Amino acid sequence: MTNEHRDLSWARREELGFIRRVADWTDTVVSGHRWYRTDFLDLREQSLVQAVVRRDGLAVAWFGGGLGAERQRALLMPDDWKPQATDFEVDVLQVQRLDGGALSHGAVLGSLLGTGVDRRKTGDIQLSDSVALVAVCKELTDFLWTQWRQIGRHGCSVSLCTSVVFAPQAYEWKQVNVASFRLDAVLAQVCHYSREQAQTLIKQGKVKLNFVEWVKPDELVQMKDIISVRGFGRIFVREVVGTSRKGREWINVGILLSRLESSDD
Repeated sequence: MTNEHRDLSWARREELGFIRRVADWTDTVVSGHRWYRTDFLDLREQSLVQAVVRRDGLAVAWFGGGLGAERQRALLMPDDWKPQATDFEVDVLQVQRLDGGALSHGAVLGSLLGTGVDRRKTGDIQLSDSVALVAVCKELTDFLWTQWRQIGRHGCSVSLCTSVVFAPQAYEWKQVNVASFRLDAVLAQVCHYSREQAQTLIKQGKVKLNFVEWVKPDELVQMKDIISVRGFGRIFVREVVGTSRKGREWINVGILLSRLESSDD
């Protein structure tokens, strides 16, 4: 199905470019009767891919390097071909400072991107004491073995892991009652801000929607959106669970406070 014949009225204008790329991927799958492997996708991008794939009658499978991974690669298929983990071409690297010192997510990600790799080619980064586990597209592994030599001012070693379980993000799940799906209204209710405080944070550039700085308080939040708030953390809007007698919506959200967050914010 060509892009011209797809109804994209449900999507945000800012997301249309990505959705059209997904549509091109599904066209490739249909015309060639073969699968298409994506780079790593965040939660919102995964939701958009699911929507397009479902509408086009195709199948999709996901893998991010291990159980519990949040950022994942997709395999788009004409039918469910039961792909194996190796089909996703994901490697997980173990990274350590040579002096055994502690690591931070920001330092690991910054040094990784400093080698010149694209963030889309990298998945989750999980820290455990002085070790970082980093999921990457397999084609990057040899390059990173030779080029990733420092984290900040410290030397580092890189090795390949063969068995990985990523601990799921420690979201606190709760239901909140909102009068509107406006970004400022959802933010105020979840974070216990006044509406004016929420609007100020948004206008000051301290709020990101799906990892993009957002300055429009009246933007309507959609399910599977990720709202990041500087100094607070991350909010994952999962689903609508009901409507109150007064017509307000109950939504299920996951909250990841800043001190616990381990991905981009």
